[in-house]
Amino acid sequence: MIRRRFALRGGALLAAAASAAILSVPTAHAQNAAEVSVNPTSGPPASKVTITMTNYHPCASDSQNCIIIDFVQAGKTTRIGTADSRGSTEFSGTVSIPPSATAGAATIHAFSTTDDATTPFTVTAAPPATTTTTVPGSSSSSSSTSTSSSSTTLTTVVPPITEPPTTTTTVATKKSSSHSDVPRYIAVILVVLAAAATAGVDTYTRRLGRL
Repeated sequence: MIRRRFALRGGALLAAAASAAILSVPTAHAQNAAEVSVNPTSGPPASKVTITMTNYHPCASDSQNCIIIDFVQAGKTTRIGTADSRGSTEFSGTVSIPPSATAGAATIHAFSTTDDATTPFTVTAAPPATTTTTVPGSSSSSSSTSTSSSSTTLTTVVPPITEPPTTTTTVATKKSSSHSDVPRYIAVILVVLAAAATAGVDTYTRRLGRL
C-alpha cells in the first residue's frame, strides 16, 4: 500500500514537471508583433508624415491593401491610408494628417485582420494664413485668418517595386566591301579594250584597201 502511494505521488510529480517543461518552451517561428511609427511625431493639420510599419502580414491576393491606417482624435476616426506589406518585414510611405485635426494628442492606428498597432501623434497649432487687403486711398494692411478644409486624401502605402534594369544591345551594321565593284571595273575595261581593238582592225583594213 505504501509503495502504491509513492508510485502515485511519483507519477503526479513527473506529470507536473512535464507540464511545466512544455509551458516553458517558447513557441518556435512565431512572427514578431506588428509595430507602427511615424516621423515626425508631431505637426500641424494637413502636414505630411512618414509612416513605417514592421512585421505586418501580406494581404491575400483577393484582399489587396488590407491594412487600414486611421487617424484617431477625440473619439473621431478619419481614414488616411491603406497598405500592403507584400511580404516585406518593414516598409514606409507618406500619409497626411487630416486638415480638420485640432491641436492636441492623437493616435495613428494601423490594423488588419491579423495585425494591430498604434503610435501617438501630437497635432500642433497651424500657423494662421496671412492675407493682404488693399483699400483705395490707404496703405495696405495685413490681417490673419485661419482656414481649414475637411477634405482628406487617402494614401496607399506599399513597398516599392523594383523593376529589372533595361539592357540595350547595339548591333553593328556590316559595311559593304569595295571589292564587290572589281568585276564591274574589269568588265568595263574589257569592253574598252575590245572597242579599241576593233577600231584598230578597221583602220588596218582600210589601209590595205587603199593599197
